[in-house]
Amino acid sequence: MWLVIISKAITALLLLGGFVMLLLAGNGDPTDVFSKFVAALFKGNPPGFVVAFVVEKTSGLAGGKAFALAAATLAYAALEATEAAGLAARKLWAEWLTIVVTASFLPWEVVELVKEHTALKDVTLAMNLAILAFLIVRRLKERESRRRGSHRIAFAL
Repeated sequence: MWLVIISKAITALLLLGGFVMLLLAGNGDPTDVFSKFVAALFKGNPPGFVVAFVVEKTSGLAGGKAFALAAATLAYAALEATEAAGLAARKLWAEWLTIVVTASFLPWEVVELVKEHTALKDVTLAMNLAILAFLIVRRLKERESRRRGSHRIAFAL
């Protein structure tokens, strides 16, 4: 369970970082903002494919789009953080929330994977399928365990 919690927490932090970057991009030239970030990340010498990726993905990101995407990113970060906190507190609602949210995003992940196949998308899909399977099996085992326990009590009486 801790791997799921850690992955949700890391995702929330990365999304929060994306939110900040999108806010900065909305106030200026998005390509310039993200290019500066990439240059700092790679200590001034980013690989060419990274620069090309940043330019391609941010060229159509105007101020209004950047702010709308920032709002959606913040909402998603809050959802991931809520899942992580609830799972860490061992709350049943958090497991169900994680199951529903993870399952609801799977069709979009498959569509994106079909549109443009990348290793990162493969890993993301595999990780989300593993989390979903783990939580569903966990819920089913606990339900079965409670059902057996209640039969034992009824039998003992």
